[in-house]
Amino acid sequence: MLDHSLFCSLPPSYLDVTHKTKRDHRAILRKARRLIKSSDAPPSLKGLARGIDVSVGYLEYRHPVLVQDVVSRYAEYEELFRGHIRPYIDWSCFLAQFVCVIRIDSFNLWQDCCSEVAQVLVLSVYAH
Repeated sequence: MLDHSLFCSLPPSYLDVTHKTKRDHRAILRKARRLIKSSDAPPSLKGLARGIDVSVGYLEYRHPVLVQDVVSRYAEYEELFRGHIRPYIDWSCFLAQFVCVIRIDSFNLWQDCCSEVAQVLVLSVYAH
């Protein structure tokens, strides 16, 4: 027979039981759809997961159709941005810098001016 005195005792923390986090999958899906609709540009999968406070793996396992849609829309947006919009943004930032430097001598206001021009271009080209 085994004598329990031959074994060392375990600290109480080893005996604690960890419980699995229970999530409302439908509520998370609604949250994800709300975040997608509210953003100006399609979010990346990582950005979406971070925004709704879940992991990418959770989304891939529980909502594969949503993940496929998010990934394809983001890839399409990135391709459009890289190929068509990026040259215009670079040029618009140059023009915004030129105009803002003439009128304003604050660097922060120059950044705001440049980002506003870039947002207008992104939204107008992506909408078409």
